[in-house]
Amino acid sequence: MAAKPTYEELEQSIQELQQAESKRKRAEQRLHYKAALLEAQLNSSIDGIIVVDAQGKKILQNKKTVELWKIPQHIADNNDDEVQVQHVMQMTKNPEQFVEKIAHLYKHPDETSWDEVELTDGTVFDRYSAPVVGKDGQNFGRIWTFRDITGRKRAEVEREHLIAVLQAALKEIKTLEGIIPICSHCKQIRDDKGYWNQIETYIQDHSESEFSHSICQECATKYYPDMDLYDEDQG
Repeated sequence: MAAKPTYEELEQSIQELQQAESKRKRAEQRLHYKAALLEAQLNSSIDGIIVVDAQGKKILQNKKTVELWKIPQHIADNNDDEVQVQHVMQMTKNPEQFVEKIAHLYKHPDETSWDEVELTDGTVFDRYSAPVVGKDGQNFGRIWTFRDITGRKRAEVEREHLIAVLQAALKEIKTLEGIIPICSHCKQIRDDKGYWNQIETYIQDHSESEFSHSICQECATKYYPDMDLYDEDQG
């Protein structure tokens, strides 16, 4: 029969239990702190962020994701990522392409991806995805980030349009800088299609210039000798 523990042994056991409990509480507090810090970082991000495990179940999702994708709360609270994918794919312009990318990455867990997703309302998201890998190389799942780049894409389209307009204007200016066929008698100009045009018409069609007609002093003297069309201070 085992001997009963002494008072000193019981006291030591109690102290060890108290120390273990204190250590457990400190570890739990650190874990809660890290979780709160991570949640704060996620929710302060300008990007939508989703983290899923190796089976495609949602582990983390920030508020920006719900906002960007207009996700109903009951879907956002569902850990099954497939339910949420079915919701957001209906908002995309190319739903088949959207889900094909997801399926491909889940089948190739070590791949990283970066592309753009256009929604039916014209919104454009920058989508990035990468594996979540531990220090030992173990794959724990995948992270997805989404950023609204609609404004930047519109600015790019406007810039490209402006460049096209400027290039077209420059082309017209260069046309006037080249050799222009002009009749030595009637002074009409031949265009690139072989048609003869009045010089005023040609220049107006190929530049931003406009004409206002007047008469020079030499022609006024020649054709209107009896009319005083010019004052002395004009010429």
